[in-house]
Amino acid sequence: MDLKKLDNIKVPEDEIKDMKNKIYGERKSRGFKYAVVSLALVFTIGFAFPGYTKDLPLYSNIYSIMGMDNFSEAGDLVNAVDTDKGIDIRVVEAVYSNDTVSFSFEIKSDRYLGEDITLMEDFKYRNNRSVGSTGASYFEYVGDNTYIGYVERREDFRKKDVTPLKTKVEISEIRSHSTGEKIEGNWKFDVVLNQMNVQRFRFDEEYEKDGYIVRLDNVSIDDLGTELNMTIKNNLGFDVFAYNDHPIQLKTEGGEIIDLKHEGGMGTEEVMKSNYRYDKKINFGEEYTLIINLEKNENVTYFETNADGTGDVKELTADYAYDENFIKAPSSIAIEIPLKIN
Repeated sequence: MDLKKLDNIKVPEDEIKDMKNKIYGERKSRGFKYAVVSLALVFTIGFAFPGYTKDLPLYSNIYSIMGMDNFSEAGDLVNAVDTDKGIDIRVVEAVYSNDTVSFSFEIKSDRYLGEDITLMEDFKYRNNRSVGSTGASYFEYVGDNTYIGYVERREDFRKKDVTPLKTKVEISEIRSHSTGEKIEGNWKFDVVLNQMNVQRFRFDEEYEKDGYIVRLDNVSIDDLGTELNMTIKNNLGFDVFAYNDHPIQLKTEGGEIIDLKHEGGMGTEEVMKSNYRYDKKINFGEEYTLIINLEKNENVTYFETNADGTGDVKELTADYAYDENFIKAPSSIAIEIPLKIN
């Protein structure tokens, strides 16, 4: 569906007011999980009366629009807005699952900012501390100077399972990749996040093939789905990151093979920690197989500069490129790990 086409209609004001009351009423009495119904209703209005959707909560279920239905169903509605530089930024939904923190956003500007934008954001925690994080973000233009998207962070929290998590979201800049414009501002939000109830299962058996060793550390199951944490190392004497650890796949008892979402990771030359997510809960008592596909990094060069972006950029070659063990190593390694939770 092209969201840009839902912009230009006229409907009598009393009908719009009536419809808004119905939508808001459903949300208030039945909870966030019914937001999908409301969204579908708004789309119906847009097509039945070709053009007046501007004042309705069209973007109240952004995760669902982005195809992240598990985030949508498990998340909480925030609906907090701050304005600066003629731009409204609204935190729409929030998710706190295990060590993952995510927010969806609606951005309404007084002018067109270009097709592709990025937020320069910072998450601060009043009752916890993160010593490192990995993450992702995505935004798209939907017409009428409006953008929707999300920011997701996986935090290495100093204290685990702190809930409620008192979070401050600070946005200092909006960058337009298509125009090169940078809009500095000050948008701030205080959000209290409640962690989802989680079941965790620990494993410690290692599996080795061609010198690479993989251990499944933890499996966590909550309303967002299934998260898998693993450790990868090698006994070959070169940098463990000389191989990429994705895609990783989950094979069901019936033979279906599912690509897992890579949630990032961290590590040293000796040990790699990686996190993966399946957007459904795995079934208790069912036998699964994790397939870890390790691909040799054929591009052995990288670029280096100062942390603040200043100075010359140097192209360097990784040390392992000259290692005899790396040169002789196979181009790919597949390691299978049986998985069953009783």
